[in-house]
Amino acid sequence: MSKAFETKEDILQRLKTKKSTVSELSKELGLSKATVSQHLKELTETGRVVEERNMHFKRTKYFRIKEHDYSTSKYAARYIIIAVIATAFVAYASLSLMHNSATVPTAPPVNTTPQIIAPPHATDCIMLPVYRTANYSSVNTVVSEIAHGNYCYLSYVNIIAHTIKIGNGISYSSNNGMLEISSLSYAYVLNSTDINNLKSQYSEGYCLAGKALEFFGVTYQPTNLTCKAVIYSDAGPTSRKMLWVHALQHL
Repeated sequence: MSKAFETKEDILQRLKTKKSTVSELSKELGLSKATVSQHLKELTETGRVVEERNMHFKRTKYFRIKEHDYSTSKYAARYIIIAVIATAFVAYASLSLMHNSATVPTAPPVNTTPQIIAPPHATDCIMLPVYRTANYSSVNTVVSEIAHGNYCYLSYVNIIAHTIKIGNGISYSSNNGMLEISSLSYAYVLNSTDINNLKSQYSEGYCLAGKALEFFGVTYQPTNLTCKAVIYSDAGPTSRKMLWVHALQHL
């Protein structure tokens, strides 16, 4: 077996665990970034590896195994079913509202004061997957998404109780960027790239980035911090509002 083949297999094994940047793989493998980039280019051309941009940190480019792509039929079917159910529910609710409005006077709004603070990219939270069992795969998805700046996945977490709310809930411990779940023999180390990205977001006023850092046991408090966010009034989308009411009350 050639050295180049062994290196590619090593890269694939690491990407099966989590998506990574060229810098991360270079450090883990002890190879130059140019060498790692060439291997990733060849693996991408064969279709075994997919390149993706982090939607939250535009300058960061990750690589992952293609089988983990949520657009595959397994996940696409799940989301199509959810979308169909959601569409049917909205249609039913609209018909009920039209029927009731014909006989019941519309009450004046009780409170129009904006209440809910949502993170950046709040609309991405609508189609979060449903996990019924806390296993290695489901936990790793939640943890890695938070690490990469997808704050929607904080809704699965109770930071105060150190619990990931999947199934009956599973306890975790975290300190200085390392999160561990002893019952699953699971550990995730927040790399320097993600730490710097989260700190940068927090300093810019996206305060759920601070919750993500707290989730990983990283202590960081920007000076002169002013939280900025999209604010939804009572008339806003119920699904998004309820999600972030839940998230902000229990983190």
